[in-house]
Amino acid sequence: MHRGVGRPAVVVWVLLFGLVGLAGCARHSATSDTAPSGRVADSGLPAAPVPSTTPGQFCLTAAERSGVIWFPSENGAFIAGVVLGPPKPVGFVLAHQSGGDMCDWVPYGRTLVALGYTVLAIDLNGFGASSSSRGYPSDAQWDRDVVAAAGQLRRRGVGKVVLMGASLGGMTVVAAAARLAPPAAAVVDLSGPSDLSGVDALAAAPHVTSPMLFVAAQEDSVTSELREVALAAKGATVNRVEIIPGGNHGISLLQPDLEPRAAQVSALIVGFVRQYAGG
Repeated sequence: MHRGVGRPAVVVWVLLFGLVGLAGCARHSATSDTAPSGRVADSGLPAAPVPSTTPGQFCLTAAERSGVIWFPSENGAFIAGVVLGPPKPVGFVLAHQSGGDMCDWVPYGRTLVALGYTVLAIDLNGFGASSSSRGYPSDAQWDRDVVAAAGQLRRRGVGKVVLMGASLGGMTVVAAAARLAPPAAAVVDLSGPSDLSGVDALAAAPHVTSPMLFVAAQEDSVTSELREVALAAKGATVNRVEIIPGGNHGISLLQPDLEPRAAQVSALIVGFVRQYAGG
């Protein structure tokens, strides 16, 4: 987790830190993407951070590390992500659950790549190697990270973007879908709560027009909130809710070692995406 550094009051310190900052920018020029036009003003953007945590350090192969990217979010954070697979007509932005990072999604991301999709798994601001947003943690604006990530996929030639998240990430992709233009090709929420840290999926849901799939376990305490969000999504072209037996939560619904119906959940997601987004 990375915090911004306040501006020094003494001119000498300003000059000194300016020189250090130039060196830091040079170190990151090869791996940092600039913001999509119109998303974030060029003035005032923070330099890509020197991470204390290497993006995906516990899950990426040496070959996959070449896909690590940095990009700015409209909330002031710099977001770390990894692009898996070459550009395809349909791609996924994957948002992790609380306490996690991109590694939550990388194993399933590989599955999606094998099925013919491009994947961008990200560290939401304040997690993993990403810096924190200006309002973190009370007003984290994680939805803006997802919107920025969708822009990154589109810049790489992905025509249709699917937003998928687990738990905190599920809530976040619903909120992001209300902001994204053009709209997401599909939205998948696994065990998402209704609101947290200023991100309000319940308030955003009525403004989402994309096909939406909500998946949760019957005994999961958050399932009642997920149902509320689904009920509020009255403008979605498709609004499907699937409740499976058991009490698993978020990304564990797709992990065969934890969830006996993981293959069925995966087939449900892939079938939904193929029906409404293609690929």
